[in-house]
Amino acid sequence: MGPKEASFYWLSSPPEEGECSQDGAGLDAAGLGIAQLDSDGAGAGASAGLGAAFLGAAFFALAFLADFLGAAFFADFLAFFADFFADFLADFLTDFLADLFFAVITFLLLAFLPFFFLPLAIVILLLSRVYRALKVVCFH
Repeated sequence: MGPKEASFYWLSSPPEEGECSQDGAGLDAAGLGIAQLDSDGAGAGASAGLGAAFLGAAFFALAFLADFLGAAFFADFLAFFADFFADFLADFLTDFLADLFFAVITFLLLAFLPFFFLPLAIVILLLSRVYRALKVVCFH
């Protein structure tokens, strides 16, 4: 099957004789054919096989280290990392949450600062009108 037939293979119905069909033109321009679009390609199987091989190798490496170095060494090794990460995360989260709190409060204050002055501006404008009204009524 050539490239012309491959692009028509994906159509729901074949083009009529003498008709210039645009269906599949993007696939031809991109250089994609049946081999790249087909789910039976070797790429999916190869990547799944490599992933399984990696996980199997990691499992056997851990089992070998536990047998070779002893379970006590392996347990101490894991305990060291657990303590290290617990201390690290405690310090990190303390600093991070303090900085996050500061950033959020600062953002909210700066974002809504104009709205704090809006009532003040309204009061100033109203007081000037009240003063003018009092001046007309009381002082004349």
